Amino acid sequence: MRIFFVAYEGADVVCIRPVLRALVADGTWEPVFVPGTDFKAERGLAEADAPGIVRVQSLRDPLADAAGAVAGERVLDHVRALGGALTASPVFESRVAGAAIERVFAPPYMAEVCARYEAVERALAAFARDERPALVVLPEDTDYMRGRLAARVLQSCGAVIVCLVPWFYGAFRSYPLLGTRWADHYLVPSSSYAERLRAGGVAADRITVVGDPAFDTLPAAIPRPAQPGSLLYALQGLVWEREIVADLIEIVCSDRQAQLRIKPHPCLPFPAWLRDIELAGRVAIVEPGADVHDLLRETTAVIGQSSKMLYEASILGRPVIVPHYDTTPLLLDLPAEDRGHIVARTKRALRHKVERALDGHGRTLTIAAIAPHHPHATQRVVERLHGVRKHLEKNSHHRDTEARRPR
Repeated sequence: MRIFFVAYEGADVVCIRPVLRALVADGTWEPVFVPGTDFKAERGLAEADAPGIVRVQSLRDPLADAAGAVAGERVLDHVRALGGALTASPVFESRVAGAAIERVFAPPYMAEVCARYEAVERALAAFARDERPALVVLPEDTDYMRGRLAARVLQSCGAVIVCLVPWFYGAFRSYPLLGTRWADHYLVPSSSYAERLRAGGVAADRITVVGDPAFDTLPAAIPRPAQPGSLLYALQGLVWEREIVADLIEIVCSDRQAQLRIKPHPCLPFPAWLRDIELAGRVAIVEPGADVHDLLRETTAVIGQSSKMLYEASILGRPVIVPHYDTTPLLLDLPAEDRGHIVARTKRALRHKVERALDGHGRTLTIAAIAPHHPHATQRVVERLHGVRKHLEKNSHHRDTEARRPR
């Protein structure tokens, strides 16, 4: 059976890659990889990573026949700022969405937003017409220009929609779960995300907690580093991180055993303020391209704002710390039971948690909360997809039987 996987971000690809491999190995599926309408991470799925995968380009370049193509690409970044105002409404054309756009954009901008929306909708309709998908896997059905629109259009064309939700959709507070949920089934990274869906009216039998397949390759724990005392800061490049980094440098300089390595984000710009900070002898910037898992093996504790490395480090048994001073936002929706142990709300608390981590008393995020069923998430996803497929085939057989009955 053909099954279509749509991806918009590199993190989507990382999540689905092990599932694609498993389905190819199963031998009864024909997985198809579909780059989304504004996909920017095509290099994330190389042929060597997932041999046997068919690529479909039907959703690319939706603005090729729309006026203001360049402006449309630019306006996508601005329209995301509307956030919950648009996702609170079941359809884009609603009065709520229209009123929100009118308050934010000048009339010419509104035309550009609508042109982009209509172009994406046409691309989705053409994809449904050309490929006739029966089963489509999306990373979400929340983003009104991406998964939400794809779920609504493809479902209206007869496709069954499954959302395989990567870890970051459940980890970040900025991703809303408002309005009508379009997917038929949800395969989610955590029980807390499942609870949010149920609170929004999604029936429990449409939700399965699977974890994130991207974490399956990580071992449950690794030995402590041979030379303890190395701290790793996962830099996001946020403005308020300047104060946190300066505090960490001061803390490290006051401890003869400690070392600090600062790892810049691989995709975000290198912050200008970091060039202005004087780095002490035991403080270093990680070179681009360094292997993350090698860094984690050599690290005593990981510190960061919202990095995936906080989750990976926890699975590997490395303590983590999330600095969250009073004047800065807490970006992650951390498990309630972990906040008191993980979050440092002042410089003094940060120093205390660093000292405890260096002494071997640091804490990880609760594995059952951030990576349930590790390392069997991929297996659970495949099992659930088999269940969806069986239901689809049963319904198809029933329709065929009814069609053959004499009238």
